Amino acid sequence: MYRHISFFSRAFGQKKMRHKRLVAAHCALRRNAHQALPKTIKLPKIPDQLRPKFFDPELLYVECGRCGAPVLWEHGRATLLLQEAGIDPMELDSSCLLVTDACPMCSSKKKQYIVQIFRVSTSTENIVHLTGNA
Repeated sequence: MYRHISFFSRAFGQKKMRHKRLVAAHCALRRNAHQALPKTIKLPKIPDQLRPKFFDPELLYVECGRCGAPVLWEHGRATLLLQEAGIDPMELDSSCLLVTDACPMCSSKKKQYIVQIFRVSTSTENIVHLTGNA
């Protein structure tokens, strides 16, 4: 009878260990699934007093309309083009984009390019095309 009780306790211990392993595996799966979810970061709202009054035209992204390559200009060229076109820097924001008709990568012989400014929007209702003579 002593041997039978000893066998019972071993089987009970194995069952308990199997249960612990299953619980640990389940917890690990839940933890990994929770970590895989995208996290939302709440940024503090910038007060109006600290918000810049206008957007720096030199921060505009310039892209070739033909090949899609980014175009790098010397400092001050974007500001000069916008002044010549009569576009107020107060109208600009981070959604504005300058697009040229070509770039030195596409056409090396061309010395002057036509530049357009676009405001990129997620909805088709809010697309605005700013025009000017440059």
